[in-house]
Amino acid sequence: MSQATLAHRLEVLRDEALNTAEFGEDAPGAEIFDAVINRLAAMGDTDPGLDMSLHDALSRRLAWGENPSTVIVDGDMVSKRLVAAAQRSFTDPDEATKIVATITDVACAASRHIARLAVQGASKERAQQRRELMVQRQLASALEQQRELIEQLRQQGK
Repeated sequence: MSQATLAHRLEVLRDEALNTAEFGEDAPGAEIFDAVINRLAAMGDTDPGLDMSLHDALSRRLAWGENPSTVIVDGDMVSKRLVAAAQRSFTDPDEATKIVATITDVACAASRHIARLAVQGASKERAQQRRELMVQRQLASALEQQRELIEQLRQQGK
């Protein structure tokens, strides 16, 4: 059976894996499901490499202010539901193994990307805090110089 057919058969489980009954069509973690389908469809044809659409979707969620841990939890929940649905629906152990391995690969890639973005964000935040501290010190120094100058002028005026 071709990987594209396997991906198409897995696509049928979308509503169950994304729990669209509770979350609607824009269910959190849909990017994980889509990446699994894309990777299964392309498996064997090419080296999957980086999934830029997955990275873009995750980056977009974080850019809109979602907490990295929330994005990871969403991906984890979708992965767990997808694994459970695949194990029930695919009786051939080879197919189930391919699907579970692909889900694991995608979930790990997503977690690595989120972690990288979180570290970059923390570095930027720390740099901003250091700049703010430097500006505060310069302001305090300028205020102290002004106090000293005012005091000198008062003493000269006496």
